Amino acid sequence: MENDLYTIHHVEAAQCIWEAVLDDLRANGVAERVRRSVGTAELRYQLRDHEILDACEAGWDLLERLGMQDKIGPYDWEYVPWFVWNCLDWDTDGGFVTLKPNWDTLIEQLKED
Repeated sequence: MENDLYTIHHVEAAQCIWEAVLDDLRANGVAERVRRSVGTAELRYQLRDHEILDACEAGWDLLERLGMQDKIGPYDWEYVPWFVWNCLDWDTDGGFVTLKPNWDTLIEQLKED
């Protein structure tokens, strides 16, 4: 059973993820296609999944351990949008947003760029 309690870090991640998605909705991008398929409330619900929020925070922590936070830029304006478009799978046919199984490897590869 999913733990419905969210930390302040979860809340911040969810807000930043939603801001990144809103930009894409306005641009009629992939998030807009998923939203049309499942609706705004369902899209927002999927994006606040604990697995996604935990990975977003863990990725930021990993960048800190690697000394890479300064390279990618601010958490809210650079890292989270990068995370959304690189570490999440956007299934426009089924209307699902899920965490890519290799999300942590994708973050580690930033060190090589």
